[in-house]
Amino acid sequence: MAQWGSGSFSSLNRQTLHLANVVSKRNGILNIYMKRRKTYIIILIVTLLIGIRVYRQYQAETLRIEDYVYSDIQERIDIDSGIVCILIPQKTYYRIGEKPQLDVLIINKTDSTIYLPGCLDGSDIRTRLPYCDFLVSNKNILKPQKWIDVSPNPLINLDLQKLSPNDCFNPLSDYKLKSFKINKDNALNLPETTFSQLYNFWEPQSLQGRNFLLPGNYEIQFIYSTIPDENILFDWNVSCNDFEQLNIDLIDSIPEIKIQSNTVKLKYRFL
Repeated sequence: MAQWGSGSFSSLNRQTLHLANVVSKRNGILNIYMKRRKTYIIILIVTLLIGIRVYRQYQAETLRIEDYVYSDIQERIDIDSGIVCILIPQKTYYRIGEKPQLDVLIINKTDSTIYLPGCLDGSDIRTRLPYCDFLVSNKNILKPQKWIDVSPNPLINLDLQKLSPNDCFNPLSDYKLKSFKINKDNALNLPETTFSQLYNFWEPQSLQGRNFLLPGNYEIQFIYSTIPDENILFDWNVSCNDFEQLNIDLIDSIPEIKIQSNTVKLKYRFL
């Protein structure tokens, strides 16, 4: 039977201690590796997200608009007669919740001078003429949220845009200078005063960012109508107080039309 001496036990202890140190170092190296691996994975994910964000921004701001948009626009411009409506996107890639950047142009391709009103308060909810709105379609979209306007402002001269043959205007944005005159008030000792402010058309509520909170592809078309309808609450909404200021001949020169623009496709993404 073998005899174990103190030297043998010391040698065994040293080997065990060495093995424990090796295992400990190995575990330490493995822990460091795992921590660094997690750090590298986090850095990779963050880098990937930043790269996607930069690419989406590049798409949104620098990539050219698809060729079909230009071909549709040119096709409408080439129309020889009638009143033409064109929808022009400033870009086609957006982040969810971002308001679309669109320009609308109505072109008079007739041989006559006409007057057309811009989009007014209540025009998008059929409270008054003209009826102006964006038709937005998306398989995931809910009906656009709109506020009801039951007391729109009366029609005034500045609401009407004169269009000679081949002239155009934007029914959503056409800034003008509106002047107000306050008569002299002897009781309050106030002199006659005239002041001015910028006057602009109204934008349909369907174009607000809250209606684009879901990712996906959206198709948008602008519709414009001056045709009287039983569903239009106030028709042209000409008040008695402002009637003398508004030349009735201007109203008579408004053609009864219903036009639609070309359809534009917008892409909405999370980033």
